[in-house]
Amino acid sequence: MTLRLLAIGYEDISEDCLGAPGEPPADDNLNAVYRAWLIERYGVSIPAMASEIVDEVPDELTKTSDDPFWRWVRKTQDERDSGSRIVT
Repeated sequence: MTLRLLAIGYEDISEDCLGAPGEPPADDNLNAVYRAWLIERYGVSIPAMASEIVDEVPDELTKTSDDPFWRWVRKTQDERDSGSRIVT
């Protein structure tokens, strides 16, 4: 799902697409080369809008969610943050 989400062509995977997943990206040709590679390599279809693959988008301050993408992002952020924290 994450690879397909990136291929849609949003400039940023944030409020640009997740805040309004029913809106197409401003520049639908942004990731054209990547999109073509993904289709050729994995035979996947690329949706026109994030809402086609992302159901509900949890609030960024949510502590837990059943959404697999949210859990992946949170895990990645937690791993990143745990390595950069300085304990005094």
